[in-house]
Amino acid sequence: MMHRRAKILMETVGRRKEITPLLMDRAYEDDLTRYIAQTLGFDPIVPPKSNRKNPWEYDKKLYKLCNEIERLFRKLQGFRRIFVRYEKLDKMYVGIIQ
Repeated sequence: MMHRRAKILMETVGRRKEITPLLMDRAYEDDLTRYIAQTLGFDPIVPPKSNRKNPWEYDKKLYKLCNEIERLFRKLQGFRRIFVRYEKLDKMYVGIIQ
């Protein structure tokens, strides 16, 4: 189930011309999702679970950025106006986000 949603999202973005890092949550660390990401030209940045028989190397510094991204979305969720989208005009909506 999880890999199907990830596949749809990655295919929407499209195949990369050059290898592009893809920060992934630990929920997406299964072999199939990582394989799909790699075939589309992404470099999946996700730590393996501790009980993996064959763990892989990943960029730990880059993975730490996930925390910053999650904090940004948590902060945005505090602004109900953004998520409810009271503004009808795109200009106004973008102005609020900026």
